This record gives sequence, structure tokens and C-alpha cells, in this order.
Amino acid sequence: MKKYREDILVFVFFVITTSAIILTRNLNNLDEVWIFNTARNVANGLLPYKDFNLVTTPGLPIFCGMILKIFGTEMFIMRIMAIITNSLIMFIIYKILKTFKIKKEFSLLISIIIMKLLIESMCIDYNFIILLIALITLYIELKTYKKSNNIFEYNLRKEILLGILAGLSITMKQTTGICFVIAFIGYKLLAVRNKEDFRSVLKISIIRFLSSMIPVIILLIYLLCNNIMNEFIDYAILGIKDFSNSISYLNLLKGN
Repeated sequence: MKKYREDILVFVFFVITTSAIILTRNLNNLDEVWIFNTARNVANGLLPYKDFNLVTTPGLPIFCGMILKIFGTEMFIMRIMAIITNSLIMFIIYKILKTFKIKKEFSLLISIIIMKLLIESMCIDYNFIILLIALITLYIELKTYKKSNNIFEYNLRKEILLGILAGLSITMKQTTGICFVIAFIGYKLLAVRNKEDFRSVLKISIIRFLSSMIPVIILLIYLLCNNIMNEFIDYAILGIKDFSNSISYLNLLKGN
């Protein structure tokens, strides 16, 4: 019970700290405004790609739009979600560090330092959501390995759940999500030493791949049912090569 009490206190600490950062911040983060606007559009019944521009997969706007539909289309609700997301990120980092038998005081200090580095960017954002998914996946993998001391241990339910979780990252942002899923599915190949290891990895990889496609298939069904597949391809796939979000160094030197 003491162990859980400590974890609860640490999580509450991160909630209070991130709340103080996020709730008192001026509205000057354009990503925060853009993501709120896309979520508000979904909450108001508009369709991504067809009724408003979107260059990423629509998982985050759909999820946030559902929350806004229930609790109200206010930026305050988005910031509450940002607090929960960032608090969980810091808490999982803390738990991962403790998995490596780092003292809780140092684990907490390192987590606070990382939080300090992320302060300016903290909001509800697809990159933070994917980071949270990756950290949860890593933590589960480390805990499993710690218990069995066998990287090839196989548990069908765990592999399916991890696969679905990883697949959600593709629905949040297609480019980053695909890279993460590839790494998630294939990283155990680095530990293969013989044919038996390879057979184990192959079985795990197939299950992870199939389960990671479940969120993607649900997304495709959503696109087809709303007749926006062509628009999705134009914006989120073909449009990537034309999307630019950079500023030249020359302009930075000339500017303020």
C-alpha cells in the first residue's frame, strides 16, 4: 500500500505542477490554438479534410472533439486534457527510471528536469500523445522483461493490447506513428541469436502488426463512412510533400 501511496503522491505533484504551468500561460502557442480549433470543428459536426484543413491523421481532433462535445467547446477543457497528458508523461518517465533501480529522489529530480525542458511546448498535441504512447509501451516492456528476464517472453493478451496502443499513434500523426510502429514491431530482431529466437520474434511481430492495424482499420472505416477518403489522401498523404513549416536561417537573422 505504501508503494501505491508514493506513486499517487508523485502523480498528484506532477498534476499540480503542470496545472500551474499550463493554466496560467497566455494563449500564444499557435499549435495549441490550431488543435483546439480542429477539435472544436469536429465537436460542431464538421468533417476533417472536407470541411476544414488537416494534414495529419484525424485521431487527436476526433478524440478531443468528443471530449469537447461532452464538456463544452472551451480552451479550458483542452488545457485540462493537456495537464492530464503531460502529468502522465512525467509520471511514466519517473516509473521507467525507477525500473532501472534509480533511487526515487533521483528519478523525481530527472523527471522534473525533463519537465523543465518541455515547459514551453506543453499542450495537448499529437507529438505529446505519441510520446505518451511510446513511454507506456516502453514501461510495460521493461516491467515484463524485469519479471521474466526473457525478451522473447510471449503473452497473447499483452501483445494485442500493446499492438493496439502502438497503432493508435498512426491515427494521431501518420509519419511519426508509422516510424514508431515499425520500431515497436521490429526492435526485438536486434536480440535474435538463433533460429528459436527468430521464430519467437516472428510470432510476436506478426501479432503486433495485426493488432496495430486495428485502430488503422477503424480509422479507414470512419473515412469511408463519411465519404472523405479521397480528401484524406490528398491532404494527409499526397499533401505531405508540399507541406512546409520552416523558416530560413537568413530570415531568422534579419528578424527579431
